[in-house]
Amino acid sequence: NNNYIVMCTEQGTIKKTLLEAFSRPRQNGIIAITVNEEEGDRLLNVCMTNGNNDIVIASSSGRAVRFHESRVR
Repeated sequence: NNNYIVMCTEQGTIKKTLLEAFSRPRQNGIIAITVNEEEGDRLLNVCMTNGNNDIVIASSSGRAVRFHESRVR
C-alpha cells in the first residue's frame, strides 16, 4: 500500500508518485513526469521504493547528494 515510484532526470528533477496512481490509466495514458528534451533533459532512472529509503544521485565528475525520500514531493 505504501509503494512509490521515484523518477529522476539528467537535469536533477525528481518526482515521487504513489504506485497506486498507475493502477487505472486513462484512455490517453498517464503523464508520469515532464522531461524537457529541448533543453537536453532525459529520464535517467525509475525505481520502486517503500517511502523509507535514502536516495543518492551522483555525477560523472564525482559529486553526489544523498537525502531521505520523504524530502521529495
